[in-house]
This record gives sequence, C-alpha cells and structure tokens, in this order.
Amino acid sequence: EDVFTEELAKESLIGREFSYKRSIFTPGAGSYWYDTQKMIVPLTRSGRIELRVCWILFPETWEFVVDTQTGEVLSAVDVSSL
Repeated sequence: EDVFTEELAKESLIGREFSYKRSIFTPGAGSYWYDTQKMIVPLTRSGRIELRVCWILFPETWEFVVDTQTGEVLSAVDVSSL
C-alpha cells in the first residue's frame, strides 16, 4: 500500500520551488494538473538497481516522479524545454 497517496504526493510539491535548465516552477493551488500515472521506475543507487513504485505527476508543463513509499521527488523536468 502507498504511504504517499496521489493527493499527498501533490500536496508535497505545493509551494516548493523546482528548477530545470532555465525554467523555475513552484506548483500552487491554482496549477492545472493533468492525469496522474503510476509506474515502476528503476533507479541506480550505490551500484545497485532498485525498483520503485512512483507517482508521475503532471502540473502545467512539468513532470514529477515521486516515490509512493518515501515521498522523495526523484525527478522534476519541464517537458516544454526538452
């Protein structure tokens, strides 16, 4: 079972500033959120591959990957700047 629900994952991003390349974004209460996805994401940590169940959140033009167990933001990317 997820420790961080979809709602908790979204709430954990609100008011925090994220940057990617030259873009800066602070998700807020008025941000538009596209449909959330849930995925298994492979991470390499200390030379080992870990599989994490993550929320993929899409506020505005950004994509966030948030671990469902720890709430850790694994990735924050402005997809409009790719």
